[in-house]
Amino acid sequence: GNFACNCAATATIEGDTTICPGGTATLKIKLTGTGPWSIKYNKGGVLQPTVNFAGPGSVYTFTTTTAGVFTMQAINDVNCAGSTGGSATVVIQTQPTASISASKSTICAGDSSQITINFTGTGPFQYQYTGSGPSAILAVGNSLNFYTYATSNINLISASDKFCVATLSGNANVIKYNTPTVNITTPNATVCQGVTSSLNFSFTPIPSIAQPINMNWFNGSSN
Repeated sequence: GNFACNCAATATIEGDTTICPGGTATLKIKLTGTGPWSIKYNKGGVLQPTVNFAGPGSVYTFTTTTAGVFTMQAINDVNCAGSTGGSATVVIQTQPTASISASKSTICAGDSSQITINFTGTGPFQYQYTGSGPSAILAVGNSLNFYTYATSNINLISASDKFCVATLSGNANVIKYNTPTVNITTPNATVCQGVTSSLNFSFTPIPSIAQPINMNWFNGSSN
């Protein structure tokens, strides 16, 4: 005679999650009925390859590294076709960034160069740079400014926003030059009219071709 079969097989997908770029999301399909099961699910409305799952257990777990909405298409256990439900949405965060720069690459004694770290992403931001000690937190805003008064080579060591590790760029290289001095001497302190005497100029630091020194001097009546 005729009879109705109330199939016990069900499949429910779950695992809403947000991951960082390059990260992995884990999704689960919870099953009822009697295995083995034939599982069909969609990603973004596109049917994925059928999965044949015999256990152990009654939860099929899989991973993905891409964003999308996952939904069930069909489920069959060893006896019959069952019902499906649920959905799982995977979102990939935007990659945060951190860049460092200096307002001046060279400074003189008493001068300073402003060092700026700019962040993109979602605060608060955590950061560490050369010579900063342990990681610190920028709770408000997306930029950090401080000053250096000495020769410095400052680079970012690490940075992250609220969710993900940031990509790093830039550098803050600053060279401090000492205040130059010049000393003028002559071998002949006095000369007769019409006789010339040499003048010797001693510079500290000693100038190089790459760093010429401009000089004005006064002879008693004109520059």
